[in-house]
Amino acid sequence: MLHIQNFSKNYQIKQLTEVDLDEMLLFCQENTTYYHYHPAQVTKELLKKDLFDIPQNKSYEDKYFVGYYEKDTLIALLDLIDHFPQDHEAYIGFFMMNMAYQGSGRGTAIIDELINYLRKTGYQKIRLGIDKGNPQSEAFWTKHQFKKTREEVQDGVYTYLRMELYL
Repeated sequence: MLHIQNFSKNYQIKQLTEVDLDEMLLFCQENTTYYHYHPAQVTKELLKKDLFDIPQNKSYEDKYFVGYYEKDTLIALLDLIDHFPQDHEAYIGFFMMNMAYQGSGRGTAIIDELINYLRKTGYQKIRLGIDKGNPQSEAFWTKHQFKKTREEVQDGVYTYLRMELYL
């Protein structure tokens, strides 16, 4: 079991719930860049589904949908599945920075701290998927040494490219 307070030494981390849906919706609606490449209309219902969506053979204890806060400001959202798809692996299902904080180095710091925490706790790999054709997302994860696999996943109208980082 992961301890979310260890995800970051610089930010307050909060496990998000249905109570936080309004704040999450406003946060996501402001990120026009993400939704340019992932053109779904963000709604409370979609976010609620994301809060509770888990892969088969996983439990809610393995899901960490958290907010990173600087004072009272939500600056990042992270959805992480523990020990998925294999033991000693973590899967980042979603990561989004507050538009006002993008380019400030905070997103890099958040992911660096998460990578270091997972490495120290014995994880061997982190996997994720990015929207095919999103150069901002690809550049961000490549900067963190994630490598594209040859795997593409089709999910309805979206195509995701798998990326992974061996720790």
